[in-house]
Amino acid sequence: MLTIFGEADPFVNTSVDAPLTEQLLKQGGNDKYRIEIIPGTNHWFMEVGRCMPPHAMETKHEFSPKVLEILSGSTNGITVWVKA
Repeated sequence: MLTIFGEADPFVNTSVDAPLTEQLLKQGGNDKYRIEIIPGTNHWFMEVGRCMPPHAMETKHEFSPKVLEILSGSTNGITVWVKA
């Protein structure tokens, strides 16, 4: 399983959810997983300068090339799941 988090996500607490996701995958016996935290991206995987108002308009309204690179790379038998 591939799980991707945006580091600057104002809705998902990445510092809590990423380790919790890994813990639950391990507890479930899943040894084929990959967790990626994409620096400088928000909930929609758009690159942001700062993610909270009044700077929200600094967001580039396009999908981060970093995420596309991960998705287009080899997954080595890992199921891809994007949490958005």
